[in-house]
Amino acid sequence: MDLAAQAATESLSPAIVVCLIIAATTLRSTPTPAQAALWASVVFLFGVAIPMGYVYYGIQRGWWNDRHVHARAHRRWPFAVCLTSVATGTLVTLAAGGPRDMAVLGGTMGATLAVLWAITDRGRWKVSVHTVVAVVGAGIFSLLYGAATAAIAWPLAAVVAWSRIHLRHHTPAQVAGGALIGAMAMAAFAFLR
Repeated sequence: MDLAAQAATESLSPAIVVCLIIAATTLRSTPTPAQAALWASVVFLFGVAIPMGYVYYGIQRGWWNDRHVHARAHRRWPFAVCLTSVATGTLVTLAAGGPRDMAVLGGTMGATLAVLWAITDRGRWKVSVHTVVAVVGAGIFSLLYGAATAAIAWPLAAVVAWSRIHLRHHTPAQVAGGALIGAMAMAAFAFLR
């Protein structure tokens, strides 16, 4: 079971699921594959590449041990860099006349990161970011692609939540908190798009 939990945690990590969310959203919100590739690249740069680049830089500098940044106290700066990068990317998308769904996705990501940062830094509590992103991903895939996709996405989100508890990276309360924040983020995306 440990191997299955580790496989779920790694293969459905936040960076990977965010890439899938970006691809799914751009494909539904742009008229051509070329435009989808352009806007996916912009959102990927600011929503994944820059934040993960900072995380890997922190690993090289010895600030944290791995890309999951397990220690709550170490999450302050990765959240701050990610929030700043996502906000910048959202502003670029808006200024360049990008698709509404991409701007809403960026705004939703930014607001979610702000909530996670506040809970982690000020509340001194650790929420499962894996679960937040898995729930948002399942919700967006369900919204954009329908019931058949939902039948796959929601069980995968549940597997991610289980894996975080099984590996003892989070408590059930931290995973439930992540699911709640993810559901609120998904509702905001659905309402604003």
